[in-house]
Amino acid sequence: MAVYNANQLKDFTLEISDREIYNDIRAECDITEILTVRPDATPDLFIAFRAMACTTDPIPANSTLDIVAIANPDHSEIVWLDIISYSFGPETQFGWSQAACEALGGNYRVIGSGPPMCLLPQSVVEDDVEWDIIQREDTTCTIRITNDSAYDVRGLWYVSYLALTPETRYIKLRATNAASIAKYGRRVMDLPWPLGITPNTMQSLTDTKCERYCEPVCTASMTLEGETDAKITQILNMRIDDKHEIIHPSLDMDEEFFINNINGGFNRDGTGVLTGTFGLEQVRAIEETTFFTLDVSQLDSAHVLG
Repeated sequence: MAVYNANQLKDFTLEISDREIYNDIRAECDITEILTVRPDATPDLFIAFRAMACTTDPIPANSTLDIVAIANPDHSEIVWLDIISYSFGPETQFGWSQAACEALGGNYRVIGSGPPMCLLPQSVVEDDVEWDIIQREDTTCTIRITNDSAYDVRGLWYVSYLALTPETRYIKLRATNAASIAKYGRRVMDLPWPLGITPNTMQSLTDTKCERYCEPVCTASMTLEGETDAKITQILNMRIDDKHEIIHPSLDMDEEFFINNINGGFNRDGTGVLTGTFGLEQVRAIEETTFFTLDVSQLDSAHVLG
């Protein structure tokens, strides 16, 4: 790393830009996760779904009726469990007297010019209506309803089941810097999520980006003059990303800069002296340390880390 005193350069300009301030770094990835459910799985380890079976036609008194519950068509590998809830009641009775209706706890109603109705409660028939699962198929479950009451009955039943079901989940990661947001407003950077990268690694990347870009950095331009062969060689050997220290007493500055661009090539001015102009970007605090991985198998008598 070369050291330059800015007062000795042919030209030096310094600028502070806010173009690359980012203090709210976000990344998002979607993952399709499938849970495997086995027939011998313990139900309380999984979230069960439910399917409804209902009686579109009444179940006559003293008869049986089979009704079918159908699983969600998006689900597969169905494991049927138990009937978990139900609701049923007698058919509405017409032509009853109010006294006879209310004697059974019913709700006596007259609507318009129609016949009086008696809405009987479920308690009238619940001791005489039974049900059971009689058949479990891949996607359907059959329930047999036995109505031993004196009334026709309608109702619905829910059957719980486990299933293999695709679920799309979105993993969202974020890193913010409150101090930077307070000074410069919210500056959002959306990071692409590389294929195969883990959430932990991606979170580390968002944290690093936030630390790197939460504060502005100085940009500069310096022009070197090749008055000697050594300085000409120095100019010609400049490369992108070379790091140099700039000392400028008038600006009370002693900072490290990367060469960000080489502007306009090289040319000889009227004096015949070679000059080169270089765009610089201040080294951020997070860039002052270099991280690398060592192959420990190389650290033996033949390979010395110095």
